[in-house]
Amino acid sequence: MTAPQLTGGSTLGLCSFVVKGRDDHYSVINRHGRQAIATSKAGVEAIRLLAAGRTVEDTRDALGRRYGLPAGEIDLAPLLATLFASGFVRTLDGRTIAPPAPPAPPAPPTPPTPPTPHGDGRRQRGAQPT
Repeated sequence: MTAPQLTGGSTLGLCSFVVKGRDDHYSVINRHGRQAIATSKAGVEAIRLLAAGRTVEDTRDALGRRYGLPAGEIDLAPLLATLFASGFVRTLDGRTIAPPAPPAPPAPPTPPTPPTPHGDGRRQRGAQPT
């Protein structure tokens, strides 16, 4: 599932999660579905702000102030798409979001190719072509 159309005023209700990691390499783990995503320290900060009920625009503003950037340069789209696709988002603007569809089952194995009349398709020594 990709992220639905969001506005700056959109709020997300996120599932309960755990953060593990250090430096700039973090895993955010969904406590219920056991999905996990990898993100940076800024990504963890954004997730925590969104989980606390901050709007998308408020989150951009807070991250911009934290990192000394204009809010317009804070691109949350990849993180938001990942949160939706990984089942971390429970609600959008108070409306329940359907969980992502489970992955498709693997394709059945391809049957083996039958052997050629002479094993590998080459003529045997001394055999005459037919």
